[in-house]
Amino acid sequence: MTTTTHTLKFEKRDHYGEIRFYPMCPKAQFLCNLSGRKTFHVQQLVDIKRNLGYNVEILGFQLPE
Repeated sequence: MTTTTHTLKFEKRDHYGEIRFYPMCPKAQFLCNLSGRKTFHVQQLVDIKRNLGYNVEILGFQLPE
């Protein structure tokens, strides 16, 4: 049995002093749509990584473990 790695890609942007993470791939966009959001906060991405098992890649940012 093969194991598939699921990776979500986001871009970090500073919007009026608040850091937001914008989806940059179809899977990340789907999760945003499913949750009724256009962006995520860092803690939400940490939760997605820990609880759903996705790899999260962010341009120019290292996600806390």
